[in-house]
Amino acid sequence: MPVDLSKKLSPLIFQHIQSIDQKIRSLGHSVYLVGGCVRDLALGKAPKDIDLATSATPVEVKSLFSHVIETGIAHGTVTVMLDRIPYEVTTFRTESGYVDGRRPGQVSFSMELSEDLKRRDFTINALAVEIESGKWIDEHNGIADIESKIIRCVGNPFERFSEDGLRPIRALRFASSLGFQLDPNTQLNIAKTRSVIQKISIERFLDEIRKSFQGKDPETFVRLLLEEDIFSLFFSNWNPQSCNDAFLGTLNELPKTDFPLFLFVLSNGLGYSSKELSGFLKKLKTSNQTEKDCLQFSEIRAVLLQKTLESDYEIKKYILSSLAKYAFATSSELKTVVERFKPLWENKTWVLPAYRNSSFSNQLLEILNQNPALTVRDLKVNGVQISENYPNFPKKSLGRLLSQLLDYIWQNPDQNTTQCLLEQCAIEISNLQEKA
Repeated sequence: MPVDLSKKLSPLIFQHIQSIDQKIRSLGHSVYLVGGCVRDLALGKAPKDIDLATSATPVEVKSLFSHVIETGIAHGTVTVMLDRIPYEVTTFRTESGYVDGRRPGQVSFSMELSEDLKRRDFTINALAVEIESGKWIDEHNGIADIESKIIRCVGNPFERFSEDGLRPIRALRFASSLGFQLDPNTQLNIAKTRSVIQKISIERFLDEIRKSFQGKDPETFVRLLLEEDIFSLFFSNWNPQSCNDAFLGTLNELPKTDFPLFLFVLSNGLGYSSKELSGFLKKLKTSNQTEKDCLQFSEIRAVLLQKTLESDYEIKKYILSSLAKYAFATSSELKTVVERFKPLWENKTWVLPAYRNSSFSNQLLEILNQNPALTVRDLKVNGVQISENYPNFPKKSLGRLLSQLLDYIWQNPDQNTTQCLLEQCAIEISNLQEKA
């Protein structure tokens, strides 16, 4: 049954693809929806991105629209911009002469959709829809595989995987994100093409991890990578025996907005220690900010695993004083990192039982929300000022006094003013003298 695109797409998107369809067909060429957007339509989902394939050349497509970006014109792709919305339009093509396990040595334009669909990776991605009629073009039984929830290569899986080493990893990602099973013959050829997989760049591998993280089941993707022993292709010191199942079990619980937190949990699940974390991230070529975020998560966890205390006050004092020793520039920065770490706070694999309490973590965040002093350097009073106001107080005891003042400020963040602290000095000095 044809698909009614007017009901599956927003009115604006439908209007745009109608316009693209009519203009390209006015030159005597054909044009179809292809790829992931068609797969989404077959799954009953709203397409995220719209891709089109046409018999028109890139030059002909450019002549029809006022705003066209030459996205990959050498391979036949241009991006048509309509109301600031991008639509990738690619000329039907055939590919041959893969030499590096990544890119075709030769790309030839074609007038036939069938030739274009043959070059695609999986049957579920080798579908097309005729825009005017809504007719499905399914020459490789992609609809049947979607209904059966199967990931199957188009044609010979060994050939498809040998052409591009990323395809086996994409197969695993699609299986996890869609909840599908791998066709046995397709899965068998993942192991047979390991040498090709190894040729892909670490950036492409990381991008697949990122896309999986945005899906519904990144945990399954990681476990499939483990089953196929893919990590050993990119990490020379990889030891599958060191994987931690409990950590991997938390991957699906993480907020989709925090990829660094996901990488931190992933590194622990893969068995990398806090000392090995930086090397793991550098190998993945993550950004400096991502590395900094992950190291801060590691520092928080290290503090939460070091010591068991009884009272909330002692716990908060211990955490604040311990974290103050790390590379947190301000209390507001620490608050941000603590908030991001919070999804792990109550999990038994991440913190000691004494800290596994949401109300306690909320109390800590309330303190940090007031931007308290984290170290004696943040106090609005220093040793010189104390000596000027209390000349008889021994200088050798100034360090201890400042620590007492910091302890006071952690309980009373709004009292961090010079006047309040100098007044508090009198009380703390009296207490110190009584203890002496």
